[in-house]
Amino acid sequence: MIETLCIYYDDELSLSSGIYVSNIDNLDKNQHLEALVNDYYEFLNATISLYEEVEEFIGCIDKNRIIVFIKMLD
Repeated sequence: MIETLCIYYDDELSLSSGIYVSNIDNLDKNQHLEALVNDYYEFLNATISLYEEVEEFIGCIDKNRIIVFIKMLD
């Protein structure tokens, strides 16, 4: 999940925002902004998924649910 989050950020969101900032006068702004918003949306979804997974992982440790914890390690 961390790798997915990094891909969304490094390969998609940062690239899109960099293109937008450096070529703002030469772009179809509506089309590029739509792509930028979509990339940001995917990044946020990946962030929320990672947060939920980490929260469940920590909950398993706190509640001594060792079988669930071991399954999550896979």
